[in-house]
Amino acid sequence: MTESSQTEQTNALLAAVVASSMDAVFSIDTSARIQTWNSAAEQLYGYTAAEAIGQPLGLLAPDPTNYAPGTRFQRVLQGEQIYFETSRRRKDGSLVEVGISSGPIRDSSGHVVGVSVVHRDISERKRSERDLRQMHQWLEMAQEAGDVAPWAYDPKTGEVRWTKQLYRQLGYGSDEITPSLSAFRERVHPDDQMRLDDIREKERKAESGTQFKFELRLVRPNENSCWIQAMSSQTARYSGSFSDFEDRFLGRIRALSQSHGLLVSQNWTGAPLLDLIFAQLMPFVEDEARIQATGPSISLRAQAAQSLGIILHELATNASKYGALSVPAGKITIRWDFAPKSVNFSWRERDGPTVKSPAHPGFGRILIERMAGDMFGGTAKLELLPTGAHWSASIPRSFLVGSAA
Repeated sequence: MTESSQTEQTNALLAAVVASSMDAVFSIDTSARIQTWNSAAEQLYGYTAAEAIGQPLGLLAPDPTNYAPGTRFQRVLQGEQIYFETSRRRKDGSLVEVGISSGPIRDSSGHVVGVSVVHRDISERKRSERDLRQMHQWLEMAQEAGDVAPWAYDPKTGEVRWTKQLYRQLGYGSDEITPSLSAFRERVHPDDQMRLDDIREKERKAESGTQFKFELRLVRPNENSCWIQAMSSQTARYSGSFSDFEDRFLGRIRALSQSHGLLVSQNWTGAPLLDLIFAQLMPFVEDEARIQATGPSISLRAQAAQSLGIILHELATNASKYGALSVPAGKITIRWDFAPKSVNFSWRERDGPTVKSPAHPGFGRILIERMAGDMFGGTAKLELLPTGAHWSASIPRSFLVGSAA
């Protein structure tokens, strides 16, 4: 085979690779005009090869009228390979987030005669990154609002990770100390340190996945003590799988975020009860008519709004899995009205499947009963009737905005 035929065969192979690429691949000359344009570029940007070839690279710029080749283009002409991420404009005017790889095209003498460009659609990755950042923000807001401080350590390696909220609970600044088990132990009340050591010993011997529940007192630098509880461990222990735990845990974080957002929109003056109900329930239904909420116009103070928000989320979660919201015809009726010293609140499900009491209560039910007991005392009651779940409570007037505390 002659050198000429080898070159032709190589070029044909390269052309086939470019033509079949899932990425937009094209080339531009030293004047930044498009010279080639593959089918993936047509799909990504909406321009046919006939429309794109010969056009300036500014055709794809977010603002074509003010576009000029910049320093990146000059760097490639000088022989550099570069990668960056930015937005480019489609034919229909919409913007798409892309990762751009560029490199020089050389002739047989080694002179740069153009630039090869690969554009990859990274919109989905960027959307996932934004969702992850939003989730982290929700987690931080929920930790602050609920005074919850997740942390983790590996009993085998000793690796410890603390959240910002745990630093705050322990009384450390994030730049004052390296997270460690000994640093945590120093903040545990002396009377509880042996209990902590006992739990750690059990963890070292336990099978993988074993969950532990325990309570400890922390002593802060001002010598005040507070009780903490291993709530995340309970959540995992009552979940059938890690994915179920993750869904439920993140759902609770979103519920706290919904309540938090509502309070922020009201400048923390309180959360309108009707708005709180629909903020928590609408993620579970497509038709607002399935939620019938009736009662006087009232607003709840921040702590009551966040607690009731979690309870409503848990009720809605259970209803969507086993109750009225698990079937198309099911409905939720929520009513509240004034009593002499409180507001009587009730949740009823109807037109759903026949409810059967589980052999063992899930964490959602335990959370409802425990949180409701803490907030509303003995007035809170959850009944799993054959016709559907019924939850009721008397909300003290001191929890209402505008009422005397």
